[in-house]
Amino acid sequence: MPYLNVNEVESALSIATSGLFSPFTQLITLPNLTWEGRQCHAIKIGNGSSPGRPGVFFLGGVHAREWGSADILVYFVERLDQAYQAGTGLTFGTRNFSASDIQTIVNTLDIVIFPQANPDGRNESMTGDSMWRKNRRVIAPNSTACPGVDVNRNFDFLWNFPTYFSSVSAIAVSTDPCDYQTYHGPSAFSEPESRNAKWIFDNFPNIRFFIDVHSYGKNILYSWGDDEGQSADPSLNFRNPAYNGQRGVKGDVYKEYIPAADLSMAVDLANTIRSAIQAVRGTTYDVNSSFSGLYPTAGTSDDYAYSRHFVDPSKENLISYTVEWGTEFQPPYSEMQNIMQEITCGLLAFCLNITEKTMAWELTGNSGTNPATNFLGTKDNQPLSIKTNGSERLHIAADGKIGIGTPTPSCTLDIKAANNIKLGLEGNGGGQLILTNNTNDNKIYLEAFSADGLGHASELLLTGRFNQLVPKISLRASNTNISGNLSVDGNVGIGTPTPSCTLDIKAANNIKLVQYQARL
Repeated sequence: MPYLNVNEVESALSIATSGLFSPFTQLITLPNLTWEGRQCHAIKIGNGSSPGRPGVFFLGGVHAREWGSADILVYFVERLDQAYQAGTGLTFGTRNFSASDIQTIVNTLDIVIFPQANPDGRNESMTGDSMWRKNRRVIAPNSTACPGVDVNRNFDFLWNFPTYFSSVSAIAVSTDPCDYQTYHGPSAFSEPESRNAKWIFDNFPNIRFFIDVHSYGKNILYSWGDDEGQSADPSLNFRNPAYNGQRGVKGDVYKEYIPAADLSMAVDLANTIRSAIQAVRGTTYDVNSSFSGLYPTAGTSDDYAYSRHFVDPSKENLISYTVEWGTEFQPPYSEMQNIMQEITCGLLAFCLNITEKTMAWELTGNSGTNPATNFLGTKDNQPLSIKTNGSERLHIAADGKIGIGTPTPSCTLDIKAANNIKLGLEGNGGGQLILTNNTNDNKIYLEAFSADGLGHASELLLTGRFNQLVPKISLRASNTNISGNLSVDGNVGIGTPTPSCTLDIKAANNIKLVQYQARL
């Protein structure tokens, strides 16, 4: 069986979104025709429309000569479609995905697959120059003698690389329209192929995970590609002009900032892909940052995808990758079929792990004659977070600790607030207890009010146990005196837990009693 040609890839997408597959798939017509007039399509797989569904975007075929990328993603679509529709599982080598796993993936995620981003270039590579990499732009500044733009240098991330990178950086980008490999185009997003990918990001704003499938090298690469990464200094970032002219050199001062939580998730998910690939037939892929695993780059899809939420915080934080499959651009198809199984297994494991990381809660219950029992809880020992306007309001950690106003509770219940904390106590008259510090005087006030919060409470009672003869302190709002049982028998102890007198004071050294303006 040969590699799919351009028309066969498009036909496969039409079949994958029709008939029995149509209830949970969607064929997406992309808005930008290629330079040779071809219409591109993507598909979405996902059964459900509830808000908050995580989106996953798989891109392929950006570089024309990497024929297997489109075949991998078509194979992924076909296997997932068929298993979900039939209610069966999938097995690749020693890795099994149960029918329940497949249902979870499709019922939880919106997966957008764009397998053939550069059909003009693919056609040229399959029918003419097999090593062709770019698209087929021929208008100025290109020409028929110097055609093509490297689509994976045309995204809007440090695109104008001579400004941003050190002159001694070994960056793999070119400003020369006649460069056979890496000409980046006349401007960011000048090419219809990169604009189609951007359109998907813009029109599926729930996308939180992205993989661009390439060859070759057996690598799983996460951001960043412009320089080494670090999580200590946020000021070292691609938007800071103070570091223009310094990027792209290993071992120097500049290193691109990546938040520690993002780095941890990126590495964890990359290792998930790696383990799943290895389970098929033992092939080992390396996990690394794009910069460390390849070479300095600018204008790439993966860094653009990850950079979007730094540029515009209203966009989703998006973890992105490039997967470099295999050891050659066009392996014999018998070997390509093995690679297709490996990468498909990795992508399915990736999706399944995402459902576990992003499924914040489950709500279930009994019906019929039995009373419903609903619960809101974490899945598979994952924390539960509730946020409003991007700020975390409630966090239940995996160990059961609860934080209100803090995402890192250190106590069973950890409450942090800028100003007041109010506890409303109902039943038998009830009351309200308020802790406040809003006078900015470095003091914390404890106030007791009536149930409606308007009048003073008659008494603020601190006691070991309600209505029992145990030590207690009663503070009355009607006067400034402390009265009530300060111990079981009414004795008061200062420095001793067991007073034997009405006032029993014990001290290691001096006891000083001072009375000012005494009146007898």
